[in-house]
Amino acid sequence: MATRPHDPLFDDAWLKLGWGFEHAKRAIIEIDEYQNSQNETTGGVSLGYKYDSKANLFTMRVDDLVPIPKRFSLLIGDVLHCYRSALDAAVWAAVQRGSKFNALDEYHRRNVSFPDILRLGELPAKYTTLEDRFERNTLPEKAPGVLKEDARVLRLAQRFDLAESDRIVQPLALLTEKNNIDKHKALEVLGRKSAGMTINVADQLDCVVNRIEARPGGDVLEVGTELAYIHVTPTGLFPRVRVQATFPHAVALEYVPEISSFLNDIGKMVQDVLLEFSEAPPNDQLLAWT
Repeated sequence: MATRPHDPLFDDAWLKLGWGFEHAKRAIIEIDEYQNSQNETTGGVSLGYKYDSKANLFTMRVDDLVPIPKRFSLLIGDVLHCYRSALDAAVWAAVQRGSKFNALDEYHRRNVSFPDILRLGELPAKYTTLEDRFERNTLPEKAPGVLKEDARVLRLAQRFDLAESDRIVQPLALLTEKNNIDKHKALEVLGRKSAGMTINVADQLDCVVNRIEARPGGDVLEVGTELAYIHVTPTGLFPRVRVQATFPHAVALEYVPEISSFLNDIGKMVQDVLLEFSEAPPNDQLLAWT
């Protein structure tokens, strides 16, 4: 990664990124505190059991879930908005130091923004490849007249070197999806993701527990999610079991393994993009702004 000399035109972009980092710190702290308070037991998750007499097993599953506070959706939305704003501000600065800025009318100035990550499914027939569309349409529309080196930065951000399946889940692609698409529909959808569990038999009636087969962690929990299978040998007419279960579970964002890593990874990638445009302002200047 090449860091270019500091250009004051990009100071607004750096400030927006710094503000995004502040929002990310607060969001991660609050979500971690909430998770820790929930994980002392099965906080927020109610469990139920269903007996299969043919298979001689109980299925332990999620019967009810306490909704994740919507405040966390708002906090995450703030972070993603700041990160995206930093990228848009950087492209605006790049257009300003380019060759066409003074000739742009109001419509074309409003259209300046960081190019979304292109997808094969959205490729019109008139373009042969995603790279072709980027060069002939996306770049001149979103970043008209930028310097050759600035165009290179935007081109590299598309990650044309990756397979499509990898490109659409890289941090900048997820930022485009979450900030540009989801924000116009609803709040970020948060759930609970299990991370394994510990089960101890507290009581058994008309049966003997032979073994407990816990499902591996990683599932986003929903009502009906199966967590474990309790295999028994019936000794009476009405087998019953009662267990004590504890399992850590994290606040989860759809398609994202872990929220704090997700926010930090996107922030780091946005920072790397900004460094390709301009070195950050001096720290004392950033502190004075905030």
